[in-house]
Amino acid sequence: MSSGAAGPYFRMIPGQGGSAPAPSTDPAVEAAPGVWRISTPMPGRPPEVHAYLAALPDGGFLLVDGGIGTDDAWAALDAGVRRIAGRWDAVTVHVVTHMHMDHVGLASRVVEASGAPVLMGRLDAERMAHAAAHPDEEAE
Repeated sequence: MSSGAAGPYFRMIPGQGGSAPAPSTDPAVEAAPGVWRISTPMPGRPPEVHAYLAALPDGGFLLVDGGIGTDDAWAALDAGVRRIAGRWDAVTVHVVTHMHMDHVGLASRVVEASGAPVLMGRLDAERMAHAAAHPDEEAE
């Protein structure tokens, strides 16, 4: 097995050197047919996280995750969505995989921009509702 870029993924084998490819300057990179990876910056490590935009059979788009709730992350997500979908109202559903701020942090802005429902697991939805009602408790 050799190390190297393989599609949108990079595999490094210990002891064989090599480094990850430089991040793309394109706001959305095709990860698979009909699926685009949108990288959004993080204030620290890791330096970025990814959201995914998938074309749906009805012509709409599914957004998976979003990024942390910063203006820089929003700008990156916005650029990627607009490049692929053309406009935010083409996003018809937003799925949040789990309740970490780098996944759910932009959910309210996505809803505001797209009008799409946010789907997540029941326990995460309960925690998100609690965090909205009691933000002082979530900060602990």
